[in-house]
Amino acid sequence: MNARNIRTFLDSKAAGWAAFGLVGVILLAMWAINAAQGSSDGRQLTETNARAICRTAVKQQLKNPDSATFSDETYRAEGDTYVGGGTVRAENSFGGTAIHTFTCTASISAGDIIGVAKIQR
Repeated sequence: MNARNIRTFLDSKAAGWAAFGLVGVILLAMWAINAAQGSSDGRQLTETNARAICRTAVKQQLKNPDSATFSDETYRAEGDTYVGGGTVRAENSFGGTAIHTFTCTASISAGDIIGVAKIQR
């Protein structure tokens, strides 16, 4: 290889790295735009999935989650979040039925729909 061939080789390698960097910047920008718009897979928060997420969050705090029955649930949209609550009846540690009220907030965070529930005992 002479000096001219080496310079051409290095210029082509630099151009390749520049193109690679440009593709990386474009992908990063697309990811940032997608993250800013909410869920990355198109999921949207609705009252129906907010209710399901909240029920799951409540069940995770119960001794016997399979025995849970829900009633008097209400949910309302507050911007990008749903806030709600209701009553849950479930079997306790002693085999009896415990009745509790709960509150819950469901929202989209980093592309995932999450629910945070608090049971009043």
